Amino acid sequence: MAAPSNKIMTFANSNHNIEIPNAFIEEHLVYAPGDFVKVYLVTCYFAAFKKPLVSEIANRLNTRETEVIAALEYWQGRGVLTIKNQAETWVELKETSATGKKRGSQLYTDKDYNDALQKLFGTHILKTGEFELIYDWTDVLGLPKEVAMMVIEYSVSRKGRSVNISYMNAVAKSWAEKGIDSVEAAMAEIDRYERISGGANRVLSYIGVSGRLPSRPEM
Repeated sequence: MAAPSNKIMTFANSNHNIEIPNAFIEEHLVYAPGDFVKVYLVTCYFAAFKKPLVSEIANRLNTRETEVIAALEYWQGRGVLTIKNQAETWVELKETSATGKKRGSQLYTDKDYNDALQKLFGTHILKTGEFELIYDWTDVLGLPKEVAMMVIEYSVSRKGRSVNISYMNAVAKSWAEKGIDSVEAAMAEIDRYERISGGANRVLSYIGVSGRLPSRPEM
């Protein structure tokens, strides 16, 4: 029997009880990027006894504040917290329920895009959480829809149709960090990667040629 979604799971450490909503486990955990999950859990940790500050979350995770804010913007889009900007940037957790996701029916407003995404996955029927993660590539990471679709096509071409969506998410994040914002830029990145990872590059290294990528005739 499923746990009631409006309840919470409580974890105790030596000083405080840390409360994690069941809805987080049921709806968000599987599909959220791993680093974003870490940020949410540390936010819950601080919220148990003080106002969660972005600077302290970043310090606890040994990461940059910009990375923490990116994760918090993701969770804010899910409706589970609110980012507050005052003297310092901090976070206010919100009550989470099974019906409380902010995006909800917005997933179905672009039927043509959804149909195109589903077609790329073949017989694998996309779940709501998978659609939401793909939408994050455009809404959170800033990739154009055409590039988001190329992330899927590229991942499937390398790993097959059974490729894990977490792999695709890593590719999307990498492309976003590299500023890939067009089909042409994505094709150039794919070409660069193939030239780096292909056999021709290994041959050149073996014969002592370094400092350049293999040319097309050498591949």
